[in-house]
Amino acid sequence: MRFADHVIVATGYRVDLRRLPFLDEAVLPGIRCLEHAPLLSANFESSIPGLYFLGLASANSFGPMMRFAYDADYTARKIARHVAQTWKDGKTALPGLVLPGSRVPRKAQL
Repeated sequence: MRFADHVIVATGYRVDLRRLPFLDEAVLPGIRCLEHAPLLSANFESSIPGLYFLGLASANSFGPMMRFAYDADYTARKIARHVAQTWKDGKTALPGLVLPGSRVPRKAQL
């Protein structure tokens, strides 16, 4: 058995939405943040309707357990219920998104 005089725990990782290359720069100003981590609703939704964050990005709003795959099932079900209810209510945050079963109006012929 080996013993150590010191143990260093590397816990310094911080979520910073500015470092996520897949988020367009035009979107970032619309996301309410605290120290560059998104502030989320009880449904994991950001201040931009229809934009959800889970995993490590949700830890500032929901606590450290959200960092692990352990809570992925809970988070996925919570988000799925919210999305389904939003669609059922006829709301959609994404312009141009056609809801299942809806009819797309034809553009007027010029």
